[in-house]
Amino acid sequence: MPEKIFKEIGKSKSAFRCRAKLHEKYLEWQEAAEYWKISGKQKNEINALLKYHESNSEFELAAILAERHHYWENASDYYKQAELLEKSKFCEGKNYEMLELYNEADQIYSQIGKWSDRIEMWTKLGKYETVAQLYEDRIKMDSDEDEYYRKAAEAWELSGQLENAIERALILCENNTIMPGDLPRSVFQEAYDPISEGGDEILTLEEIENKYIKKILKFTGNNKLKTAKLLRIDPKTLYRKLKRF
Repeated sequence: MPEKIFKEIGKSKSAFRCRAKLHEKYLEWQEAAEYWKISGKQKNEINALLKYHESNSEFELAAILAERHHYWENASDYYKQAELLEKSKFCEGKNYEMLELYNEADQIYSQIGKWSDRIEMWTKLGKYETVAQLYEDRIKMDSDEDEYYRKAAEAWELSGQLENAIERALILCENNTIMPGDLPRSVFQEAYDPISEGGDEILTLEEIENKYIKKILKFTGNNKLKTAKLLRIDPKTLYRKLKRF
């Protein structure tokens, strides 16, 4: 590019933008990027750098740069040209997610085994039933089940499906008895509050048990057989306990 043109432009921010545009006109992408950076135009700087890598067939470098700045569609295209197809599909999924096409994104993540990204996406959206089902699917595939049972219980609870949360807690409990640590946190807090609602009175173990049984009865619509099943006790044992109330 003729140097005399630069002398006429000057050195103000607007002048640097003019210089950047002139470098782009002459396809001098690296120089254009430098002037876009000086003038504070980051998006233009990134676009110029992408063009620079593209012009040199540096598709992987272009893809990494695009991915870093969440230019997901560009990143997907560049990874494809670099023949890094799994990364290309991942960026395609991220682009769908950005466009709020969540089912399409989920399908892509599923195809390439990005299970954690599926969990993260649906959790952000508050789709806890979907999250719980993903953990259920994971339980069938993974030997490290305990953590997934806990996560599934928490997700079922957040989705409002307390029965599923309790059933998952039952799998983790020992000696067929639900302990406070086996339950999702909010269920434990409600059912095992050792302080009565009246103030400072401490509840006995029997009172805590009674309170929890009443909670499950309320949940099952006073269905005693279902309550006994959830508690994993004999219905006769439940009836005996109810006589104490």
